[in-house]
Amino acid sequence: MIDINLLEGKEAALAARAGEIFISADTGKLGYARFIGFLDERAAEIVLAAAARVGFRNVCFFGGYEGAERVYLGVFPDYEEPNETEYPITAVELSYREADKPSHRDFLGAILALGIKRETIGDILVGQNKCIVFLASSVSGLVLGELSKVGRVGVKSALWQGGDLPITKETREIAGTIGSARLDAVIALVTKQSRGKAVGLISAGAVRVNGCTELSASHPLDEGDRLSIKGYGRFDVCEFGGKTGKGRLHVTCRKYL
Repeated sequence: MIDINLLEGKEAALAARAGEIFISADTGKLGYARFIGFLDERAAEIVLAAAARVGFRNVCFFGGYEGAERVYLGVFPDYEEPNETEYPITAVELSYREADKPSHRDFLGAILALGIKRETIGDILVGQNKCIVFLASSVSGLVLGELSKVGRVGVKSALWQGGDLPITKETREIAGTIGSARLDAVIALVTKQSRGKAVGLISAGAVRVNGCTELSASHPLDEGDRLSIKGYGRFDVCEFGGKTGKGRLHVTCRKYL
């Protein structure tokens, strides 16, 4: 868990802002949901730490679709179940010729060029002849009305009507056996490095588990944990299987390409 007291700058300001919202979430005074977003993985962990600090539990993250990387934090009164339809998120579909191949960076740059701040932009899913962009509802009208070109590519914008989303995340499976479910053992497997070098990466602060820097090589991992390793990329711990005859543990991970 992130130590709120050690945060500085923008991260400390985010924790303070979240803490104020949690403290004010007395149902008799608040009476309605509050939102902070879009947040990346690290920022989401910070607001969770702020919630834990004041013992507030009725929080939910949503980025416009299941599995979104950039998400809004929703803070709901005790009597209200988190409702995804309340989140101030609008999905915009940008269509273009099949022959054109604009990239994620092209779309992000074009949207930022409209004067829109990064924190109001969620995931950008680029597919063949279309891109779905998740935006704070407060800026979606600007994109719909003003964005007609992405680089040299002409685009048409409309509200996304739902349906299949472009698949943009390519992955590769990594499987093997390890001595235990410790962090250093899994790091060694996915990076194809020795256990000693894995420990070095961890002690250097190059490894984050679920958005939090983890300095303990013996930190136990669970299925579903997400690892970020500086210089090596992102990985998911998918499954721990049975043990081999020599007592080693089967593990399957997924690397994001």
